[in-house]
Amino acid sequence: MPSSTKKQARTMAAAAHNPAFAEKVGIPQKVARDFNQADKGGKLLSSAMKEERGEPPAPAAEEFNEPRQRARSHALRTYA
Repeated sequence: MPSSTKKQARTMAAAAHNPAFAEKVGIPQKVARDFNQADKGGKLLSSAMKEERGEPPAPAAEEFNEPRQRARSHALRTYA
């Protein structure tokens, strides 16, 4: 079962790799490993780890650029 939040993904990864931390937070290490395996390759854990390292988050596929959109819209109205 994959994690549902970035905080949960980070906590499960830490508990999976550190038995003392797992005991401290009260998560069985086997459960943490299962969550960590389910999170591998997903965007949730990788984005949480990038945030923790201070890397900027990946940009959205296409962000709305208002001046550019207005210019395109004006050009389409002018030439259509």
